[in-house]
Amino acid sequence: MQTLDAHTCFALILSAHAFSVVLSTAEFVAIQRSLLPGGELDIEFATSERSRRARRLMAGVNSGAAIGGLLIMRAASAVAGAWLLWTGGPAWVALAPFGLLTAWRNLRFASVANGSWIAEMLVCLPALLWSFNPGDEMLARVCLAVIAAHFCIAYFGAGLAKVSSSGWRNGKSLTWTCNHGPFVVPVGRLLLKQPSLAIAISWVVIVFELGFVFSLVSGPEICLVILIVGACFHLLNSLLFGVHWFLWTFVGAYPAVWHTMRLISDAINIW
Repeated sequence: MQTLDAHTCFALILSAHAFSVVLSTAEFVAIQRSLLPGGELDIEFATSERSRRARRLMAGVNSGAAIGGLLIMRAASAVAGAWLLWTGGPAWVALAPFGLLTAWRNLRFASVANGSWIAEMLVCLPALLWSFNPGDEMLARVCLAVIAAHFCIAYFGAGLAKVSSSGWRNGKSLTWTCNHGPFVVPVGRLLLKQPSLAIAISWVVIVFELGFVFSLVSGPEICLVILIVGACFHLLNSLLFGVHWFLWTFVGAYPAVWHTMRLISDAINIW
């Protein structure tokens, strides 16, 4: 298994993030089109599962058309940035407006921001910095390492928060999440009947999130296993809860983790 070169890593990462941005923008536009003249959600749409998962995005939106237009521009710049990376063009031309529009989106909707939004910003900034001088190998390594470190910290922080919560340790938080609010799923009823299963799943999630950081120092074989487990974890979340953007945002950053792991492994072998 060879090390992915930096340019390919950035191209893969930005492509996945561009797809995530397109998905979230399409969802916003779908909600926007379902608004009645008075700004209320159509009853049929408002009671749908998809609306309950995403309607918070509409909080505080008064200039719907303008907001939607800017988000579409953000999605277009993300796609353009990925395309320029694959074709060898000056990616910074598209990544610069993408970064600005992402920062604007995060500030404009700060009250409903989630982890994937912050991740987008922390991927865009290193990628933008590298795109100004793509021939600098050391800069590429540092930028990819920053992205890898951010996601390792994100996983570890999530795992630490869960292991510190008695609700997660005893499985009750997972059971509640699957049976209440916008994330009601069929498996929730099974967890109500089988609390031991909820505890087991909760601890699997906790161990995975806390242990993800070892992907950087575990060597290629173990790192690959961790990344496959992570991809399956996010795919399952996407299928069950509909949080598709987390799948593409987090798994999309795995090339940076792989690249950084190979550099660390090579350094350890030299030592």
